[in-house]
Amino acid sequence: RNVHLIGRDEARLAALLSETGGSHAVADVLDRTSLEAAVKAAGPSIAGLAYCVGSINLKTVSRITDEDVLRDFELNALGAFRAVQAALPALKAHAG
Repeated sequence: RNVHLIGRDEARLAALLSETGGSHAVADVLDRTSLEAAVKAAGPSIAGLAYCVGSINLKTVSRITDEDVLRDFELNALGAFRAVQAALPALKAHAG
């Protein structure tokens, strides 16, 4: 089975794929347009999706700002939603 990786760092993706094989595309989950293009580069049909993106804010509650919370929510929750939304047509197209 082939793996299609999506990430922000071209060099790290290429290094990982030199060990595992597969394909990759560069995108940031916070940029819907680049994410959708990267998912489409995987092909018309995909068997699964693993969203391995996330962050944790290590500030104390008294130091966390609304902007911190919104940025973390966009990356951890909205980014996952966008990834599923972008991949849904190809996931539905997979036979199996």
